[in-house]
Amino acid sequence: MAGLVLSGSIISRNISSFRNFLQEFGLVFHRRTIRFLFFGLMLGLMYSILYSISMGTNIFPQSLHRFAMVAALIGTMEELIFRGFIQGHAGKINTPFGVLFAGFSHSAYKSCLFIIPANMLDIHIGVLFLLTFVAGLLAAFLKEISKSTIPAIVAHAVFDILVYGECLQAPWWVW
Repeated sequence: MAGLVLSGSIISRNISSFRNFLQEFGLVFHRRTIRFLFFGLMLGLMYSILYSISMGTNIFPQSLHRFAMVAALIGTMEELIFRGFIQGHAGKINTPFGVLFAGFSHSAYKSCLFIIPANMLDIHIGVLFLLTFVAGLLAAFLKEISKSTIPAIVAHAVFDILVYGECLQAPWWVW
C-alpha cells in the first residue's frame, strides 16, 4: 500500500490539467501514431500466438468473457505506468536508458508476481523475465518511434484479450 501511495504522489505532483495528464503518460495522437497502431496490433497478435502455442492452448479464444476486458485494462495501466510515465521520465536522462529501464522495471514487476507460487505452477522465473523483457523492449521501441504510448497499449490489450479471452474469472496473480 505504501508503494502505491508513494507512486501516486510522485506521479500526481506534475499533473495540473487533463492535457498535462495526457502528455505525462505519452497519450498523444498524431499522424505518426496512426501509422504505428498497425505495428502495435501485429505485436500483440504475434506475442499472443507465441504464448498460446507455448502453452498448448487455442490460438484464438473460442469465446470472450468479461475478464478479457479487465485484463486489457490492467495491461493498459501497465503501459501507462511503464512505457508512458517511467520510460518518458527515464528517457529524459537518455533515450536508450529510458527504454532499458522501463523494460527492466516491467519485467521485474511481472516476475515478482510469480516468485512465491512459481514452484507450484512450474514457472521458470528467468524465462518469464526474459520473455517479458523482450516484449517490453519491443513495446518501448514502438512507443519511442511512434512518440506515443497508444500503439504499445494496443499491443498489450490485444495480447491480453486473446490470451485471457476464455477466462471466466481473474487468475490468482491479479488479486
